[in-house]
Amino acid sequence: MKWRILLLSIFISFFSVKAFQINDPLHGFSVNVPDTYGVSASSKTGKIIIMSQDYKKGVSVFALKNPKSKDPTYFLNILALPIKNYGKVFYKKEKNKVVAKIEAPYWTFGEFFNSDFMQGIFLQNIAGLNAKGIVTAIRGKKYSLLSVLIYQNSEDLKELKSILSSLKLKKPTVKYKNQTIMSNLHRIPAMYVDLPSGFTIQNTFYVATQTLTEVPAVLIKSSTEGIYLGIVLFQYLYSPDPLMPFFNAGVSNPFTGQPMPVQTIFQSNEEFIKFIVSQISNLQNFSIKYVSTLTYPMTDFSYQIYRLDSQTLFGSAWIGRKDLNLGNAYSGNWTGIFKIAWGKDLNKAVGTLISFEIDPKWFSRNIKVTIQEARKEIEHRRWIWNEFRKTQDYIRKLHQQDIKEEQIYQEEMARAMTNILSDYTYARDPETGEVFHLKDDFDQYWRTEEGEIFGISGEVDERLLEAQGFKKLQIRLEGFGQW
Repeated sequence: MKWRILLLSIFISFFSVKAFQINDPLHGFSVNVPDTYGVSASSKTGKIIIMSQDYKKGVSVFALKNPKSKDPTYFLNILALPIKNYGKVFYKKEKNKVVAKIEAPYWTFGEFFNSDFMQGIFLQNIAGLNAKGIVTAIRGKKYSLLSVLIYQNSEDLKELKSILSSLKLKKPTVKYKNQTIMSNLHRIPAMYVDLPSGFTIQNTFYVATQTLTEVPAVLIKSSTEGIYLGIVLFQYLYSPDPLMPFFNAGVSNPFTGQPMPVQTIFQSNEEFIKFIVSQISNLQNFSIKYVSTLTYPMTDFSYQIYRLDSQTLFGSAWIGRKDLNLGNAYSGNWTGIFKIAWGKDLNKAVGTLISFEIDPKWFSRNIKVTIQEARKEIEHRRWIWNEFRKTQDYIRKLHQQDIKEEQIYQEEMARAMTNILSDYTYARDPETGEVFHLKDDFDQYWRTEEGEIFGISGEVDERLLEAQGFKKLQIRLEGFGQW
């Protein structure tokens, strides 16, 4: 789960906001970006996407060639076909445009956004949650301009309309080519970036030794600009005990992932950010502003998000940290996700930074490698548990059988009553036998090929979900026992 969150987070650039305008000369637009939103503009998707960090609200703008039919609703009818089976669609005609209002689960909006959106809604456990959407098509001579708003309530809609009104489309002034970045580990396309003339890719990935995950550490440079997108780790362990003093601290190299020893423990997130950015860009003078904290549901993952800003640098840093007091010693494990652009022509560098697009096949294969390693560890722990259970079973057989049966009955009843009172239930993967303790908010629970769980309420086409590789979980309040 950790590496899946890290890999997804690195491809959405979240920036704070209130007085900052993004001017992208590559893709030809400018926009005022609100707090806790991300911006993506790639020629690979042909879309400008502005998405909130929790994926519950966002804007997508793109152009499509006009169909032969002159019926203004024909276009939206085709686009809304996948949604109609799972939600409601209403049409409204105006002078030179047609509007479709939609109510449907989040996952049905995937075609309007990108693969990052689909991964994000599953990680946020909102894929089956109903969302509202407004799709507007303005027909031109050869192409129609479409805008898609996805939201939960009227306040979200007001905010999105404000973003959309600030979006100004311009003629692109910087030529570029969409460049494929190949995976060193899997030998397949990993991501894509719009590369202006004079920019070269100087670094791409490293492999995490513990999980065998291929981690982005992308460095792009020209003679006067630079872009970095990567993950950096900081770990420390020290004991102030005068009888047995101990100190060990290290930061991973931003380009190779190899540990670099440091002689101090960073006193704050800002100090850590300053150090890493100086290692990447040699820049020291820039402001660091706290934006927000993002916590992923069903995990203990929490990231503090910062905006980095100066006349020659722009970007963001996500910092997740675990600091432990071990009594006579202290340890810490920090993770930093850095997305920065710097240089003389900062707008050109920023346009390159927000153009990164992940390849879903690489993402899936990369996560599968991590899952395989995790499953090996799980199998080892399961073997230990089974051996322990065999011993316990032998001991129990020495006691009266009726006491054992009563104990099992009381345990199952206790779990069932606890779940009823706390709105929780147990769900089991019928293929692997894994059992999960979940919030009882949905009628059904399904599991993706990567092992993530999402819930769905109401009617659903189970054959369609199974055809996409999803597995339906068994539900039982008592948990373990006869399913």
